[in-house]
Amino acid sequence: MSSKPKAPPSRGGYVIEDEESGKYAKLARVTSILEVVFKEAFGAMSYYGGRLALEYMAERDEVDDDIEDLYTAWKSSPFDPNKSLRAASKRGTAAHKLFEDLCQRRAHITGFTEPGENPIIRYENDEPSIVATEYDKGAAMAYHDLFQHLTAEEMWSEYRVHWTEHPITECPDKVCTHGYAGTADVVIPPITLGDMKTNKGDARYSASIQMAMYSRAIEQMHPDIKIQRHFVVIPRPDGTYDLFDDPKQFVDSSVVDAVMTLYKTRKAWGPTS
Repeated sequence: MSSKPKAPPSRGGYVIEDEESGKYAKLARVTSILEVVFKEAFGAMSYYGGRLALEYMAERDEVDDDIEDLYTAWKSSPFDPNKSLRAASKRGTAAHKLFEDLCQRRAHITGFTEPGENPIIRYENDEPSIVATEYDKGAAMAYHDLFQHLTAEEMWSEYRVHWTEHPITECPDKVCTHGYAGTADVVIPPITLGDMKTNKGDARYSASIQMAMYSRAIEQMHPDIKIQRHFVVIPRPDGTYDLFDDPKQFVDSSVVDAVMTLYKTRKAWGPTS
């Protein structure tokens, strides 16, 4: 009977198989690690803030209704923080998918509705062309301006990466969990790594930490690569995009040890929300 372990389910993490030994690793997602490290109890805090705002308005006699009724109505409305986050997440996911399709040549910009206006997108499966607007337009214009001249060899799109504390074959466990995995939006070997976000405002520090973790994984997988530059592209709802490419904001992969130590410590404490 074969001693090869059964592949664990992928839900909640990435499953990696070592081709030589057939041994598996189930690794935490980088985004899940950063959720634990950076985002404690966001939902509770946003509701607390909303209630404080209503109480402030009541103190100023700007609210005639009962505070409890208003609070309940607010949480049932489209302005509920969780509903707003889900709506923003869907828009961001769609823009991210369009950017991926363009980078991987499943979709192409065939023209514009008018010079400098909305890009027209055609997919390879001969579906009707679509016109990109809002966040989608921002993602498409970032590809058009910054990346369309690069070949598949020069730019790796949606590149799966993983890092382990030791070779999977040397793990004392049947299924190794000592590491992390994720998907890098853009890798331009040998020194550049990029990410696309759809948050408001400037690029966040957590994006640099995320790329630092991807950098360490890429460097382990490809010893000839040493990431020395990070950039973040943020599509905007008006169809534009911002490029954050400041060398002063580069975070070296040496930060990963501290991030993983904090992650493990907080996980040992139990749930963070």
